[in-house]
Amino acid sequence: MKHFSLIIMMAFAFCLTSVPTNGQTFSKMPEKQRNAALIKTARAFYKHTKFKTYYKKYGDHGTPAIKEYTMKDYPQYLKVKNDISDIKGKQYIVSFWTKNKRYPAASVYVSDKLGKAWQINFPDNTVVTIWDKYMKE
Repeated sequence: MKHFSLIIMMAFAFCLTSVPTNGQTFSKMPEKQRNAALIKTARAFYKHTKFKTYYKKYGDHGTPAIKEYTMKDYPQYLKVKNDISDIKGKQYIVSFWTKNKRYPAASVYVSDKLGKAWQINFPDNTVVTIWDKYMKE
């Protein structure tokens, strides 16, 4: 029952974090629109009730940083078969800052193709990854 409620909660999170792009991927959007959509998607994921203690502890201060990369540089991840993230494609990392801005409060990984967040990292080395509709910590 615990896993079922967790799956339902994460499905709800994916509905909240999906950004309607009218068939566009983030990479095909103009930069200003893309950055706004990425921040909105990542912030909704970070503010999800599952992570409320982290949000309360670390917060969200300043302008988020956005980094773009592709997974071809990380061959160990290309072996993972999943339906949440098209890991062979372009990815984005949206980093929200702590109050002192020395390190990220949270780094949210977003798939370009699907327009959804699939991983979040916190300063205490907690990593939550969504693979195949299940959450693993």
